Amino acid sequence: MSALIRLSLAGVLVVALASSGRSQTPPQTQPVPGVTQTPPRDPKAAKTATGVIRGRVTAADTTMPLRRARLVLSSASSPRPLAAMTDAQGRYEFTELAAGRYTLTASRGSYVTLQYGQRRAFEGGKPIELADGATLEKVDFALPRGGVIAGTVVDELGEPVTGARVTAMRSRYEEGKRKLLPVGRSAETNDLGQYRLYGLQPGTYFVGTQPMSGPLAALLSGGGADAVAAAAADEGPASPPSYYPGTLNAAEAQRVIVRIAQERSGTDFVQLPGRMARLSGIVTDAQGRPQTPTTVMLISPTNIASMAMGTVKPDGSFTIPNVAPGEYMLTTGVMDMSAGQMQMAMIRVTVVGADIDNITIGLSSGARVAGRVVMDDGGSPSFSASVLKVMPQMVQSDIPTRMGATSAASLGTVKDDWTFDWPNLGGSFLFRTTGLPVGYSLKSVFLDGRDIIDTPLDVKGTEDITGLQVVLTKSTTELSGTPTDAKGQPAVDYAVIVFADDAARWKYPSRFVATARPEQDGSFKISNLPPGRYLAVALEYVEEGQGEDPDYLESLRPLATMFNLAAGETKTLALRVTRPGA
Repeated sequence: MSALIRLSLAGVLVVALASSGRSQTPPQTQPVPGVTQTPPRDPKAAKTATGVIRGRVTAADTTMPLRRARLVLSSASSPRPLAAMTDAQGRYEFTELAAGRYTLTASRGSYVTLQYGQRRAFEGGKPIELADGATLEKVDFALPRGGVIAGTVVDELGEPVTGARVTAMRSRYEEGKRKLLPVGRSAETNDLGQYRLYGLQPGTYFVGTQPMSGPLAALLSGGGADAVAAAAADEGPASPPSYYPGTLNAAEAQRVIVRIAQERSGTDFVQLPGRMARLSGIVTDAQGRPQTPTTVMLISPTNIASMAMGTVKPDGSFTIPNVAPGEYMLTTGVMDMSAGQMQMAMIRVTVVGADIDNITIGLSSGARVAGRVVMDDGGSPSFSASVLKVMPQMVQSDIPTRMGATSAASLGTVKDDWTFDWPNLGGSFLFRTTGLPVGYSLKSVFLDGRDIIDTPLDVKGTEDITGLQVVLTKSTTELSGTPTDAKGQPAVDYAVIVFADDAARWKYPSRFVATARPEQDGSFKISNLPPGRYLAVALEYVEEGQGEDPDYLESLRPLATMFNLAAGETKTLALRVTRPGA
């Protein structure tokens, strides 16, 4: 029996996956106020998937076909994306597809990676609506050549720095905060200190070095436990992150502007010395006894390139050297073989340059959260439970968060009797669904007779929470329309942002904010917004993540159209494409 710690860097999410033979007691349920319970109905038989999407990938500058371009097709209703490669004529094909809305991405070497329908850098692509049994032809891509940032990294004495990891980064609003996020591939400096970052979309970047601990580098390169331990033993002093043209302060970094297919050579900068901290401590179980998970991981919530890892010795002690100043989450986990449970912990650490010793990471199994999915008419849904997942979604709070499951396949799984069961939960969560068929939406989440759909549930200690009821409805809302341009003609390319009039409802993760791009017929569609008063605006261009930024939404108020949306209402909006400041 083995355990695996998997880290989702963008969300600072730790998921423990382990095989286990432990049986679970079905959760107890409570009645939903105003809902009469009825026995589950038999799910409808699944239809045979016969849809097809095919097209070609060419080079934008030469129109020549691109061989071995990689296509990735994903859908919110599918558990995993599909991938395909182009042939010598640049052709690709996806077959046996179910009806639904898809996102398609194409990439190839030094060319810019694009989503289908993407016309500008860093904007979202257009959804692909596939009807049951339909075949979509000529879903084509013309990939432009990517920009390049190249230069040399030297130390404070002017000597080349070898083996430094250089990354292009962009500032982006994501998951409720502004982050400095790596973009594209990183590069390692050669023996002359030279680096080359390629395949970049046109835009504004920050360039800097990002330290990576020896154990983490060994792990990411495919090394086993011995390689990780050896890297930890050999790890020497390191430098903190440095940014072009030569500063340790990210706020002082200089922007590098890259145009389409442009090479910005000569982007040289100094890797400055600075005080790096060492973190050390011990991992214990709930009784204070030393525990020996394989590793402890240090993750930055605002800069996912800043990571470090340390190995845990047999006495439970650990050391993580060369940690740059910043805010981090320190996390680890171990499988309790006797109880069949994952023991986990996550704590916040603030590093300001000085060493931090005597850190105690106390492992616990967390709490069990269980419940049932019902319809608002008191019955069970008429689709198969296997397509639905109920997912705890982390929210920003002062409570450290941890999540666990008995197996990879069970993450959020709803059983045939419409019950769900999460072990090893700890933290502050909202509960959401994925995989809902068209025509269904999430209406309420009840606990002890109180609707907590938009109120985070604090899960502390090991006290179990049962009787959670996730209520679905077929009374769904839908917004649609075809915005017009300045001449009153249907707009070809645009983005629509719809957001609640009440700014208090914009806080991440919000059900009251949505962004849409045009579909094949030029119209947009937004489904399943909760009833309420909203603002809507059509814009020429919206960068990914921008529609979640409260400051940006506030700036759009003067341009927006206000409307009310009732439960179950279908509404068509008449919008004109504009731009902020126009």
